[in-house]
Amino acid sequence: MENVRSKHVDGKLGWAEHAPYDAIMLTAADDAVPRELFEQLAPDGVLVAPVGKPGAQKLVRYRLDPEKSAWVAESFEAVAFVPLLGGLV
Repeated sequence: MENVRSKHVDGKLGWAEHAPYDAIMLTAADDAVPRELFEQLAPDGVLVAPVGKPGAQKLVRYRLDPEKSAWVAESFEAVAFVPLLGGLV
């Protein structure tokens, strides 16, 4: 696939040099999605992430509401993901 890129680094920072992205999907959970990732989304982009503490995580989809200029979260079912770790790789 030519339109998929991956990188093994601190996931909390994203990958700014290739932004903006149409979609970002996190495969590790944190209490909240890092601000840097929202900043790297295209205006009509979608971000999907597991959010919450272990044992209380939900899969959440974020989309920008252009009328409110705010990210709107839509929660789905409970999930269990490894923690999103920051720092050195």
